[in-house]
Amino acid sequence: SFTNVDGTNISFSITTVANNSLIWLGLVASVYISAAGTVTYTWTVGGTNVGDSSAGVLVVYSSGVSTPADCSHSFPYLVATAGTYACNLQWKTSTGTATMQGIGGRAYAKEIG
Repeated sequence: SFTNVDGTNISFSITTVANNSLIWLGLVASVYISAAGTVTYTWTVGGTNVGDSSAGVLVVYSSGVSTPADCSHSFPYLVATAGTYACNLQWKTSTGTATMQGIGGRAYAKEIG
């Protein structure tokens, strides 16, 4: 199952000022996994999973602990009502444990509209 990614700038809140606001959720990072396998990412917004329940929004493959898997994505999500929403990046691994590292390891959200 998915768990929150523990790191700086990974969980945050965004306040929308209008109903039916589009927010962009994004990630730029390098991830290491303790054994060859996949890391699957998703987001929760206001406690709701915005990605596929099993495939998430992004799946990356790493060949092992010494090889980083660089990844980036942007994912649009429509919030129906104005308000403050907690945004959490989540992940799960197919095997072992994952570590996020690198200068670009941050998540962001931007309200459009």
